[in-house]
Amino acid sequence: MSRIQSIAPQNCKRCKAPDSMFIDDDRRLTCRLCGWKVSISVEAEADAPQGGSAQGGSAQGGSAQGGSAQGGSAQGGSAQGQSPRDRYVVSYGMIHPDKVDSWTRAKYESGLDAVQRDDIATAIDSFHKALEGDRDFLDAHLWLARLQDDPELKRKHYGAIVAYLPNHEEALRELMVLNGQMTPEEASRSASGLDPIARRADVPVQTDAEAIRCEQCGSGDMDIVEGEPFATCNTCGYQTRIEKAGYGLKSLSMALVKQRGKAIKWDVGERFLQCESCSAQRTLPPTTLNTRCPFCGSSQVIERDALDSFIQPDGIVPFMISREEAGDAIREALNSRVERLKGIFMNNKVERGQLTPMYLPFWYFDVILDVRRTITRKGGENSYSRMRAPAVMSETISEAESNLPIPGFSSPERDLIRRLGRFELSAVRPYDARILGKTSAELYTLDWEAASLEARGHVSRLMRQQYGQEPFSDTTISVTPLIHQMQFRLVLCPVWIANMIEADGDLRVGLIHGQTGRAVLGRARQPD
Repeated sequence: MSRIQSIAPQNCKRCKAPDSMFIDDDRRLTCRLCGWKVSISVEAEADAPQGGSAQGGSAQGGSAQGGSAQGGSAQGGSAQGQSPRDRYVVSYGMIHPDKVDSWTRAKYESGLDAVQRDDIATAIDSFHKALEGDRDFLDAHLWLARLQDDPELKRKHYGAIVAYLPNHEEALRELMVLNGQMTPEEASRSASGLDPIARRADVPVQTDAEAIRCEQCGSGDMDIVEGEPFATCNTCGYQTRIEKAGYGLKSLSMALVKQRGKAIKWDVGERFLQCESCSAQRTLPPTTLNTRCPFCGSSQVIERDALDSFIQPDGIVPFMISREEAGDAIREALNSRVERLKGIFMNNKVERGQLTPMYLPFWYFDVILDVRRTITRKGGENSYSRMRAPAVMSETISEAESNLPIPGFSSPERDLIRRLGRFELSAVRPYDARILGKTSAELYTLDWEAASLEARGHVSRLMRQQYGQEPFSDTTISVTPLIHQMQFRLVLCPVWIANMIEADGDLRVGLIHGQTGRAVLGRARQPD
């Protein structure tokens, strides 16, 4: 990622109002007082390539030897009048992971020869014959997907590749174009191999929000009871059925391909919100996911901003611990033997405190990997006083890690969250904004890309701990984790936050697990 370039705050050049500019839905700097607009010149799409060459066709994130895409277009072999031999590097290497019999390979190489001659009909026929010898032959699928114009045939052959090689970039990219998840221009930019330009928005960004209110009485006080398919208004009792939304995992490889298709990756600070109920305007901090209007009291949940700088949660884990139970748990923690012992040396008695329910964002990852382990037993002397060569044994073990949590926030502290324990995802529900009518929720500050790197490091350490133990003093073990596939989702998890003031004026934070009721206490600190 390149150095972050900033869009400096500007005063309106028409009405001269200070700090009145924000980024509107049309992605232009706009004065909230007089409406004057100006383009964000540094956002020009010319900063990012529209075409360019691609080193696509990669398997497992690298370059495929079976031929790499030159354009990344999903328009078939005749796209833009280009010859396939001009759009793709014709290589006689293969991405197929298994051994291929000589007859199948001969038909495949005949097809490549035909591509070199621009004899597309013969090439397609040869690749089909190669599939008759081995229906899972990935290189034949790859070239048939490239050469044919029928979207359904392209989807079929690229899909066969992704089924075996989930990280194959060209197949992922072209499937996303065919499925409407990327534009051809984004696919071309993604294939260029260039990272998006990092930009910081130093002015508030226009934000759209969903107003949470009862359809009958207009109240924003709505609850969803665990196990019930309704949102219930606590004012008039009216119930609204909640649609069962999907709660699926996202492919990390597809997300990375899509991310590279963007010209700009935005770092957004404050967001600008206009209340749907009373039209009051105000700015929100970057971690706010839902808010209550201070003028009319309506509850609103942030859906998107003008720069599409964040994604919505996929699921939410309901609270199972009431306020009374959370209060009992924190009082029990404060009266523990350790806390009473501390009280001998310091005045840690809590004078007053406040309990706040909060949904915190967690990234959950599912990881599929191989662990390559090499065990080397040192050589020694035999009965003939000759040195024995070291004995080496290698093995590959298939492994998987499910629901690995990575906190998407920096506060509360990671140590407190770790001590709090994991959340049980069997209770997760598809995300519905109405659940957040009166309970605060945080927007993530650690994005999925950074979280995935943390998850990779965690899985690698876990595998080395599990398989790297040396059973004998004369052995050494080398462990290499090879991650094949990662999927992720964003889940809001329930935590009660206790903010306390001790008798000596120190501030202290405690957390209560919203499912189990487990309470943990942070260290006391002097107020800032």
